[in-house]
Amino acid sequence: VILCDAPHIKLKMMAYSIQHFSSDTIQSDPLQVRCLTQIANKDSILFVTGVQNTYIPNIWSTLLCDEFRKSPTNFIRKSWLDLSFLNAACSRFGSELSKFKSTLSSEKLFILDNQYEKNKKSGSSFVSIKINKNKLKYNMLGDSFLFIYNKHNKKLHAYCSMIDQNGRLDLSQPCHCLYNDLTFIGSPIIGEKSLRDCICFIMSKDLANWFINNYKSDQSQTINLLLSLKNNDDYNKLLRKIQSQQLYNKVPFNKDTADLVIIQQDTEKYNIFASLDIPRILYKIKQNKKVIFLSLTIILLIYFIFEVRSCESQKLED
Repeated sequence: VILCDAPHIKLKMMAYSIQHFSSDTIQSDPLQVRCLTQIANKDSILFVTGVQNTYIPNIWSTLLCDEFRKSPTNFIRKSWLDLSFLNAACSRFGSELSKFKSTLSSEKLFILDNQYEKNKKSGSSFVSIKINKNKLKYNMLGDSFLFIYNKHNKKLHAYCSMIDQNGRLDLSQPCHCLYNDLTFIGSPIIGEKSLRDCICFIMSKDLANWFINNYKSDQSQTINLLLSLKNNDDYNKLLRKIQSQQLYNKVPFNKDTADLVIIQQDTEKYNIFASLDIPRILYKIKQNKKVIFLSLTIILLIYFIFEVRSCESQKLED
């Protein structure tokens, strides 16, 4: 919220920034399960993680990201009964598999054949997000987490399709996922939450495990540590530190699936006219006519700034 110094007038200017941090996978095993994140239209996110012990889940995860990029709204649904929008992705799986296999060594192909004997399906879990004004809509399936932290009351809420009645991750069941034959393990959960005064974190199971344990020890330090990240170099330094700590504590930690998405208010990027509290300004004008001149002056000034910025952006594009 940006406050104006003029008496009795408050201008609310809110927008949200999306930060995506990914692990360094340059030297990783091509068969290693990975996490992929796709951002579309600056307000929609798909966070996909391949499911271990399924057949080449990275290919299916990539195809899901491709479909999301074409039509993000298909992944924010009231129901997941009709999956016809993924028919094209299913059809492409075979050709993408052939391309991938052509890049593998004979040793990796042997491992791949063994995987196929155990599970012929490719599965991915996902978190899909749509930001609309101060609301966040989400669809979730699998063991990835959405955390929503309220900066005012300091409360943290966790959302995951595999949390049991006690609020703990239920690892007694197979990981919920969407298979490449469009069948499910588990059911997607659907929700909508307010983003006002909140910071959101999206992360996979192992990173979420570290986050929850550290949050219990020191809330502010854990939140501030993640918010202090500037780029992937900072993030990968943190991942190496976490990996070392978890190894020492004999806790599993898969660095290749440790993507992180942070959503928070961004006061520098906003739509001026969408965020003006016009009804309140008009009310104050009726209440006190002396403020008319001041109100009009402020509105004209904002309009002038908006026009200048628009001209500058057009010049840059030219």
